[in-house]
Amino acid sequence: MGIIPCCFTVLDMCRVESYLLFYPFDNSPEGDSLWELGLNFVVTPGKTGYRGCAAHAALKGKERIKIFGLVVDAPIMMDGLSEVFDGDKKVGYVTIGMYSELRKQSLALVRLTPATAVHETKLTIKNKGVTYNCMAHTLPFDDPKKTKRMAK
Repeated sequence: MGIIPCCFTVLDMCRVESYLLFYPFDNSPEGDSLWELGLNFVVTPGKTGYRGCAAHAALKGKERIKIFGLVVDAPIMMDGLSEVFDGDKKVGYVTIGMYSELRKQSLALVRLTPATAVHETKLTIKNKGVTYNCMAHTLPFDDPKKTKRMAK
Protein backbone atom coordinates (compact mmCIF):
# COMPACT_ATOMS: atom_id res chain seq x y z
CA MET A 1 0.00 0.00 0.00
CA GLY A 2 3.04 2.29 -0.05
CA ILE A 3 3.08 2.85 3.70
CA ILE A 4 6.59 3.39 5.05
CA PRO A 5 7.25 3.35 8.81
CA CYS A 6 9.12 6.34 10.19
CA CYS A 7 10.13 7.82 13.53
CA PHE A 8 9.94 11.20 15.26
CA THR A 9 13.20 12.23 13.58
CA VAL A 10 11.28 12.44 10.30
CA LEU A 11 8.71 14.70 11.99
CA ASP A 12 11.58 16.88 13.21
CA MET A 13 12.94 17.14 9.65
CA CYS A 14 9.53 18.21 8.37
CA ARG A 15 9.03 20.75 11.13
CA VAL A 16 12.44 22.38 10.64
CA GLU A 17 12.23 22.55 6.85
CA SER A 18 8.61 23.74 6.89
CA TYR A 19 8.70 26.00 10.01
CA LEU A 20 6.26 24.05 12.17
CA LEU A 21 6.68 25.19 15.76
CA PHE A 22 6.43 22.61 18.52
CA TYR A 23 5.41 23.51 22.06
CA PRO A 24 7.26 23.69 24.46
CA PHE A 25 10.58 23.50 22.59
CA ASP A 26 10.24 26.61 20.40
CA ASN A 27 8.34 28.68 22.97
CA SER A 28 9.56 30.20 26.21
CA PRO A 29 7.90 29.36 29.55
CA GLU A 30 6.99 33.02 30.09
CA GLY A 31 5.14 33.12 26.78
CA ASP A 32 5.87 34.63 23.41
CA SER A 33 3.91 37.05 21.27
CA LEU A 34 2.68 36.16 17.80
CA TRP A 35 5.18 38.74 16.53
CA GLU A 36 8.08 36.88 18.18
CA LEU A 37 6.99 33.50 16.87
CA GLY A 38 6.39 34.83 13.36
CA LEU A 39 2.72 33.89 13.63
CA ASN A 40 1.25 37.38 13.28
CA PHE A 41 -0.28 36.21 9.97
CA VAL A 42 -2.97 34.35 11.94
CA VAL A 43 -4.62 37.70 12.74
CA THR A 44 -6.23 39.50 9.81
CA PRO A 45 -4.49 42.90 9.34
CA GLY A 46 -6.77 45.74 10.39
CA LYS A 47 -9.16 43.45 12.27
CA THR A 48 -10.28 44.81 15.65
CA GLY A 49 -12.71 43.93 18.38
CA TYR A 50 -11.50 40.38 19.07
CA ARG A 51 -10.39 39.14 22.48
CA GLY A 52 -6.71 40.08 22.95
CA CYS A 53 -6.70 42.67 20.14
CA ALA A 54 -5.25 45.48 22.26
CA ALA A 55 -2.59 43.25 23.80
CA HIS A 56 -1.57 41.88 20.39
CA ALA A 57 -1.30 45.38 18.88
CA ALA A 58 0.66 46.68 21.90
CA LEU A 59 3.33 44.01 21.49
CA LYS A 60 4.19 44.91 17.90
CA GLY A 61 7.75 46.24 17.73
CA LYS A 62 8.55 45.06 21.28
CA GLU A 63 9.89 41.64 20.38
CA ARG A 64 12.45 40.18 22.79
CA ILE A 65 13.35 37.37 20.36
CA LYS A 66 12.46 36.13 16.90
CA ILE A 67 12.09 32.55 15.78
CA PHE A 68 14.35 32.32 12.76
CA GLY A 69 16.26 29.83 10.66
CA LEU A 70 19.96 29.06 10.65
CA VAL A 71 22.05 27.38 7.95
CA VAL A 72 25.25 25.88 9.35
CA ASP A 73 28.44 25.43 7.31
CA ALA A 74 28.91 21.80 8.40
CA PRO A 75 27.12 18.56 7.55
CA ILE A 76 26.10 17.81 11.14
CA MET A 77 23.00 18.04 13.30
CA MET A 78 23.08 20.91 15.81
CA ASP A 79 22.04 20.05 19.35
CA GLY A 80 19.11 21.84 20.95
CA LEU A 81 20.28 24.72 23.18
CA SER A 82 23.54 25.18 21.22
CA GLU A 83 24.44 28.86 21.59
CA VAL A 84 24.51 31.29 18.66
CA PHE A 85 26.95 34.23 18.63
CA ASP A 86 27.47 37.46 16.73
CA GLY A 87 31.17 37.97 17.36
CA ASP A 88 31.61 37.44 21.11
CA LYS A 89 28.01 38.35 21.96
CA LYS A 90 25.51 35.55 22.56
CA VAL A 91 22.45 36.36 20.43
CA GLY A 92 20.36 33.20 20.71
CA TYR A 93 20.16 29.44 20.83
CA VAL A 94 19.00 26.46 18.82
CA THR A 95 15.59 25.00 19.60
CA ILE A 96 16.06 22.11 17.14
CA GLY A 97 18.65 21.22 14.56
CA MET A 98 18.86 18.62 11.80
CA TYR A 99 20.67 17.72 8.62
CA SER A 100 18.36 18.18 5.65
CA GLU A 101 18.69 15.53 2.95
CA LEU A 102 16.33 17.71 0.90
CA ARG A 103 18.64 20.75 0.92
CA LYS A 104 21.93 18.95 1.71
CA GLN A 105 22.54 21.44 4.54
CA SER A 106 22.58 21.54 8.31
CA LEU A 107 19.51 23.56 9.37
CA ALA A 108 18.15 24.75 12.70
CA LEU A 109 15.28 26.69 14.19
CA VAL A 110 16.69 29.28 16.58
CA ARG A 111 15.57 31.96 19.00
CA LEU A 112 17.55 35.07 18.00
CA THR A 113 17.62 38.68 19.12
CA PRO A 114 15.56 40.81 16.71
CA ALA A 115 18.67 42.70 15.52
CA THR A 116 20.33 39.48 14.30
CA ALA A 117 17.17 37.88 12.87
CA VAL A 118 17.93 39.26 9.42
CA HIS A 119 18.35 37.04 6.36
CA GLU A 120 22.02 36.23 5.59
CA THR A 121 23.42 37.71 8.82
CA LYS A 122 26.72 35.90 9.42
CA LEU A 123 26.90 34.28 12.85
CA THR A 124 28.70 31.45 14.65
CA ILE A 125 27.36 28.56 16.66
CA LYS A 126 28.96 26.50 19.41
CA ASN A 127 27.98 22.84 19.35
CA LYS A 128 29.70 20.30 21.64
CA GLY A 129 32.62 22.69 22.19
CA VAL A 130 33.23 23.28 18.46
CA THR A 131 32.50 26.62 16.75
CA TYR A 132 30.91 26.63 13.28
CA ASN A 133 30.12 29.43 10.86
CA CYS A 134 26.45 29.86 10.06
CA MET A 135 24.00 32.27 8.51
CA ALA A 136 20.55 33.48 9.56
CA HIS A 137 17.82 32.40 7.15
CA THR A 138 14.19 33.36 6.73
CA LEU A 139 11.58 30.67 7.29
CA PRO A 140 10.36 28.35 5.98
CA PHE A 141 13.43 26.76 4.42
CA ASP A 142 11.43 24.58 2.05
CA ASP A 143 8.75 25.85 -0.33
CA PRO A 144 8.38 29.44 0.97
CA LYS A 145 5.84 30.22 -1.78
CA LYS A 146 3.76 27.16 -0.81
CA THR A 147 3.70 25.77 -4.36
CA LYS A 148 3.93 22.16 -3.12
CA ARG A 149 0.84 22.49 -0.95
CA MET A 150 -1.62 23.82 -3.50
CA ALA A 151 -4.81 21.81 -3.92
CA LYS A 152 -5.66 20.96 -7.51
